[in-house]
Amino acid sequence: MKPIVLLFFVLFAFNAHGYDDKRCFKFYTKNGMRKYDYFGDFSTEASKKYGSSKATSQSTTQGTTMAVDPMVYTGQSTSAVQFLSSWGECSFIGLNNE
Repeated sequence: MKPIVLLFFVLFAFNAHGYDDKRCFKFYTKNGMRKYDYFGDFSTEASKKYGSSKATSQSTTQGTTMAVDPMVYTGQSTSAVQFLSSWGECSFIGLNNE
């Protein structure tokens, strides 16, 4: 049990894993039926682009559209498989070379 807990903390304490949420987002939205924005840091990125009053509605609108976009849904399924393996833009432990 202790080695598993130690491995967990090492992976999250250091940037030793290959997962990059922005690159993964681009992977599963690149073939989407419309262009989606990345809101990694919602409070700054969305507010800069849309303004503070419109940022929440834009995020909700895009989230709803992504949920029914078949190309995004397929990409999200593929990224979930990649996350648990060691290949692709969304892999957690793989090496993602740019």
